[in-house]
Amino acid sequence: MPRLDQTLADRAIAGLESLPEDVKPLWGKMNRAQLYGHLNVTLLYCMGKGPDMPFKGNWKSRMLFRPLILSGMVSIPKGVKLPAPKGMKTPPPPPEATMEELAGTIRAFVAASKTGDLQRRMHPFFGELSGPEWQQFHAAHFKHHLKQFGVW
Repeated sequence: MPRLDQTLADRAIAGLESLPEDVKPLWGKMNRAQLYGHLNVTLLYCMGKGPDMPFKGNWKSRMLFRPLILSGMVSIPKGVKLPAPKGMKTPPPPPEATMEELAGTIRAFVAASKTGDLQRRMHPFFGELSGPEWQQFHAAHFKHHLKQFGVW
């Protein structure tokens, strides 16, 4: 099962650093800074930062898609919309970040995964994920977005 470990982190950083500022995604509307911000806040979330996400999934998303996506057998589908965090009526606008911020967060995530310091938190479609499951999710999530921007 693929995990966001040091090897995959190095590959992801190299691909993300190669993106020109004006890169256009193959699908979707994010720009480069929004991609960096999206990946950054998603990593920070499982390190205990940011508001809790409500569970908006169902039996199929938890029992069928969760194991298929976390195992790498199925890719994350295009066009998935995240629900609003708890206490908000609508999702916030796409965050922005720099590559330096994202690379630092990736390194912190890898370090936290090695020491077992990732938080058990609710994924909005898969339910509560453990630290190792977050590593699997982020491997799939990074692959999805690296494909979206043509660097996987």
